[in-house]
Amino acid sequence: MTPEQYVEILPTIQIPVNWENWLRKPKDGIWADDPKIAKRLKRCLIRILHKKRGSPSYYQDADIISMPQKNRYRYAWAYYGALFHEVGHWTGHPDRMNRGLAHPVDNREAYAREELIAEMVSRRLCIEFNMEDGERQHLEYLKIYWDHLCFNREDIFVASEKAHKALRFINSALLMCPKEYTGLV
Repeated sequence: MTPEQYVEILPTIQIPVNWENWLRKPKDGIWADDPKIAKRLKRCLIRILHKKRGSPSYYQDADIISMPQKNRYRYAWAYYGALFHEVGHWTGHPDRMNRGLAHPVDNREAYAREELIAEMVSRRLCIEFNMEDGERQHLEYLKIYWDHLCFNREDIFVASEKAHKALRFINSALLMCPKEYTGLV
């Protein structure tokens, strides 16, 4: 989606999203893991730690993504959408793209801008892996953070450019990484 399309579509999105719908209910079946995605993340040297509790997070100091266990998600697209969002943050590490993630929560606008970038990365990776069922959730999430920035068009253009650079970084990391890596996934 181009920045112009985001500017046109996001203001029209209603936000009744219920994030709990993404989580599994006990009687639901488990979805199948996608080995192509796991292989790609390993080749990028992304370290992922699965925990029984907590929410998806990227910890810059440890350079690790923390994710709830996969069986907590009702749908594959919900799990991978959250994981890819954290991968978007991962690209901002000082050793990668250095987007200054040290304390973005201290600055509401900087935090909102980083969330736009991470969610645009997530949306694009979901499309790349044919997980477009969560498209509406991506747009709702983007609208929430663009709203924090008072719907400034420039923020969408800058976030889109930085997300594009992050995706290029991910793809170039794939070319440079060894074929086998025994990391945490």
